Amino acid sequence: MKAVRFHAIGAPDLLRVDDVPVPAPGEGQVLIRLEAAGVNFADIGRRTGLYSGGGLPGTLGLEGAGVIESAGAGVTAFKPGERVLALSMPSGSYAQYGLAPADAVFPVPPSLGMEEAASIGVTFLTAWHGLVTAAKAKPGETVLVQAAGSGCGVAAIQLAKALGLRVITTASSDEKLAKARALGADETINYVTSDFVAEVKRLTADKGVDIVFDGVGGDVFERSIACLGMGGRLITYGMSSGHAHPSINPQDLWFNNIAIIGISVGSLGRDAFREVLKLMAQGKVKPVIDRVFPLAEAAAAHRYIESRKVFGKVVLKTG
Repeated sequence: MKAVRFHAIGAPDLLRVDDVPVPAPGEGQVLIRLEAAGVNFADIGRRTGLYSGGGLPGTLGLEGAGVIESAGAGVTAFKPGERVLALSMPSGSYAQYGLAPADAVFPVPPSLGMEEAASIGVTFLTAWHGLVTAAKAKPGETVLVQAAGSGCGVAAIQLAKALGLRVITTASSDEKLAKARALGADETINYVTSDFVAEVKRLTADKGVDIVFDGVGGDVFERSIACLGMGGRLITYGMSSGHAHPSINPQDLWFNNIAIIGISVGSLGRDAFREVLKLMAQGKVKPVIDRVFPLAEAAAAHRYIESRKVFGKVVLKTG
């Protein structure tokens, strides 16, 4: 089968299409003939060495969608030929076939195509985990979603509105902000032309927001703390800026009883994603795909994400 692998840490051009054996499912696993794979910043982080994970050569990709090819011992919930999406793929999803634990596999909703199905798992679960299980968001609260155009940002805007929150969001262009408003964002801030901390203070009458949802890291992380009001919660799930979080003065947290919570979608069970799928079936949230690239153009897909022009998800067509 064809698989996109990287043999060294570095630039997108290190990604190449290799011929590799089709993996065999072990106990509790299924083998999926993939039709599409979601591209996430975590893939770029792993390729560049920003995030650790696995040895070399490695196949990237956390999520994908396709049809069940075969099932390993102990798997009774899925049969060959079923349309499924997978949220966790240890063998990587930038490939024509991939393995997934049966516990991380779901039927594809009838309303979704394969490319859409491959795009929703990581981003919507991250948003759910951040807003629901970690921040314990309540209707009427205000959330600042950093990086409106990112896959997780797009998911968080929609999910926050479905939960009854007021949404303030940031982006680098007015075009992205217009798209964010179309998804339900109440207030938008162009962080290139405005100081987002000052704007948040203005929009909240100096009270600050209840929640910040941040996957950017670096100085954005530090400045996000200044956006929080009393009892605020900062949810951190990544560092797409490429920079680690700076030093934090504990006094900045004490006086307003601020909590900083790190999340990983790997700690969630099946019930959370079922709730996401319910909201999707009700039309309250939806996949947003920016571009689809052929499997052989995975390097171009990475370069496109790194250009920061993306609004929503980038998907590879693997079938």
